[in-house]
Amino acid sequence: MLLTHPTSIAIRTCVLNNKRSMSTSARPVPVRVYINSDEEKESIVNENKGRSGIYRWVHIESGKSYVGSAKNLSIRFKQYFNYNHLTAPKRNMTIYKALLKYGYGGFRLEVLEYCDLKVLLKREQFYMDKFNPEYNILKFAGSSLGYRYSEASRAKMSLSQIGKKAGEKNHMFGKHNPRPEGAGRPYQKIEVMDIKNNITTIYDSIALAALALKTNHSSISNYFARNQKLYKNQYVFKKL
Repeated sequence: MLLTHPTSIAIRTCVLNNKRSMSTSARPVPVRVYINSDEEKESIVNENKGRSGIYRWVHIESGKSYVGSAKNLSIRFKQYFNYNHLTAPKRNMTIYKALLKYGYGGFRLEVLEYCDLKVLLKREQFYMDKFNPEYNILKFAGSSLGYRYSEASRAKMSLSQIGKKAGEKNHMFGKHNPRPEGAGRPYQKIEVMDIKNNITTIYDSIALAALALKTNHSSISNYFARNQKLYKNQYVFKKL
């Protein structure tokens, strides 16, 4: 069963058909709701082809949820419906475990909004702040997509490790959780400059930077080893 709500009801700024729309309601209303994701897999994939946006999995019985974003929702949803993808050892996401435990029929899937790629992470963060989703390990859009990485775990996932935009306007400015005594060799801090969006972010380790950029540790290490000037035509890395 598919429920479609008027886009003017929810609080969001999104780009639909290259037109920006704003809404004024006190509570976000999804643009699409799939009550039984197990029975509606085909509709979920077909109706979201080529569309970027924000989605939310909601466990029907407990109300616990997970908020995510995707450049192509259809491809992302196909991954969710792929058993091999969910059970791959390197993908240790809490939402994956929950889907395997309760089954797709135990969840409803909401497309919270379709939006332009330029505001995708900003809108994802909006919904994370709004819903405080229990299945998201880190509450920062694009920071880890729910993965548990050993390096981050060893450092107890301090807020200072997540990466922070430079400047006093950031809510983490001036705050720092020191490394635990005896934690071992210090990690290599790096500065990541996003030249397309004019954003500079500092990470307490290469692994965490790779995590946020959805790449791997070796790619960033090779950047330094080969004295590269630009990564993916967008990022400039600097060791601190």
